[in-house]
Amino acid sequence: MWFAGFIIVPFGALLFAWGAEKHLSIIALIAGFAIYNFGMDQIMSAGSAYVNATPGQGSSATASAKLLRMVFACISPLTAQIIVDTIGYGNYGVIMAAINVFCIAVFCVVKLKGAEMRAAVKLEQTKNK
Repeated sequence: MWFAGFIIVPFGALLFAWGAEKHLSIIALIAGFAIYNFGMDQIMSAGSAYVNATPGQGSSATASAKLLRMVFACISPLTAQIIVDTIGYGNYGVIMAAINVFCIAVFCVVKLKGAEMRAAVKLEQTKNK
């Protein structure tokens, strides 16, 4: 997942965006889209598997992740064309790649601090009982 998140997905986004900006062949755009989607498949699979690390709270974690993803899926198409018209496809791709790297960095924090966060939540739950 880390390689996909930090390398593959940003590379696919940049290839697609700059390919569109520079009017490259449709093959470059399809390749960028395919690389991006391959990387996202790796990330989504790993993210979905991580939900099982929180026994008894899997449905809440899944619902939270889907809610956040769907909010962005709603907002992105509404704002994308305005942003692309202003800064161009290439720079928009840079922004999308940067957002992806930021989100994968959040995954890194969860990996490194996840056990502590779960223990703190469990402690808080036992205090409230």
